[in-house]
Amino acid sequence: MESCNCIEPQWPADELLMRYQYISDFFIALAYFSIPLELIYFVKKSAVFPYRWVL
Repeated sequence: MESCNCIEPQWPADELLMRYQYISDFFIALAYFSIPLELIYFVKKSAVFPYRWVL
C-alpha cells in the first residue's frame, strides 16, 4: 500500500516580501506620528492662526 501524502506542506514565507511589509509599516507609522508634530509646528510659526484653542 502506498502512503498518500495528501496534505501539502506550507510554503515558506517570502523573506523579501516580509521585509517590504516591515518597511512600509514603518513609513506609515512615521507618517501618522508626524501629522500632529507638523500641526504643532505650523501653529507655533503662524501668527494668524484663528484656531489656536484646538491645540
